[in-house]
Amino acid sequence: MLKRKKMVTFGTVVSTLLLSALAVSPAEAHGHLAPAGAKDILDSSIDPNQDRLMDFKSWLIGLPELADSGYIESINDSSNLSTTLLWSGDETALQKSIAAEGKRRGITVTFERRKFSRAQLDQAAAKVMAQGRDGMGGFQWSAISTVNPKFDGIVVKGATGANIKGKSIPNALDSDAASALSRRIAALTDVPAMVEAGASVNLDGQRWSDYSPFNAGGLMVQGNDTCSTGFSVNVNGSPYVTTARHCVDHHYQTLSGSRSYGDGVRNSGDGAARQMSAKGSGRVFDGAWDNSAGYDKKVIGYGDVSIGDRICSSGAESGVHCGLRVEESDMISDNYPGGANFSAIYVFGDVFACKGDSGGPMLTPRNTSDVLAVGMVQKGDGRYELPAFSISERYMVLPCFRGGWITSMRTIVNTLPNASLVLG
Repeated sequence: MLKRKKMVTFGTVVSTLLLSALAVSPAEAHGHLAPAGAKDILDSSIDPNQDRLMDFKSWLIGLPELADSGYIESINDSSNLSTTLLWSGDETALQKSIAAEGKRRGITVTFERRKFSRAQLDQAAAKVMAQGRDGMGGFQWSAISTVNPKFDGIVVKGATGANIKGKSIPNALDSDAASALSRRIAALTDVPAMVEAGASVNLDGQRWSDYSPFNAGGLMVQGNDTCSTGFSVNVNGSPYVTTARHCVDHHYQTLSGSRSYGDGVRNSGDGAARQMSAKGSGRVFDGAWDNSAGYDKKVIGYGDVSIGDRICSSGAESGVHCGLRVEESDMISDNYPGGANFSAIYVFGDVFACKGDSGGPMLTPRNTSDVLAVGMVQKGDGRYELPAFSISERYMVLPCFRGGWITSMRTIVNTLPNASLVLG
């Protein structure tokens, strides 16, 4: 038996998980697609309308003039093939050209005016962070959302150290305390603020027996620590596998111990990823956590998602979970114990990820053989833990979460010098 200990953020809860070392065969050669109708694969979540909206988002963020405009973020509605662009400032010629391009693509584009610009929201978040973890009467923030579809301001999530002991996370901050903190933060930042209770949980925790070049979604084991592999990055002509920055052990291996993922070479800043020394492939594992056939799919590019989009996770410990909705974007999340903050996206669904899925890929399927790289699994939202959630009756019981934070693959690559996404 392999014993693993996991620490919940804020150091309040420690749980021990047991992993039975099952005898498994190495995954078959990379490039093995699941047969039609196979259970727990990515094909069921293909959405042609969302594909069109994501392509439009990729075109939009590629516009040089967008950086100095009032654009904040997009909110997509694939059922109506429409997108709402949050925008600060008066109507411009750029808005008209964006709407015209949307019309040409059959997409309805509307604009929602916001009072505060993206720069103002980012500055407000920076002022909160400058107070430190305990700078507001013991309130410990775990994430700051600078873009919320229903609130023109910042949303700060966290808990108080005094209240969290002996209480469940949702009750760690009562409504009166949250209201008082909201007013205090608004006075500090000159931007409306909303405070929500909630702490975060790192998910470092087959995919069992992959081989170099390694796929995304493979299991990495070192002593008591397990994590998942992410999408690979190409650096100076060589492809390297990645994982989450808080997966800090130096000798990760496959479950059997027969193959090594190497050591961390360097970290991505805002992307909170870690480039490993082992080689990586342009493919990602498909299917359930215990799929022994080695089903995988080819990576064909970035998935530039917006609020409202549906995406999938594919961590090594819990396998594929689809239908996860992007709820908030441009969050700045505390990366305890990784030591630095990162720019995050918040997602929510039936099952987001479980312990051991940290570093695993977030994606959208483009067709039955190809996927787009959206990002990387980072942390679970402690407000939405699924108690005693069993991945398999014959395997183990893992703490899993309905919601959590991810980082963008485009951000990861952009914060690793001379890097690019490895394609299949």
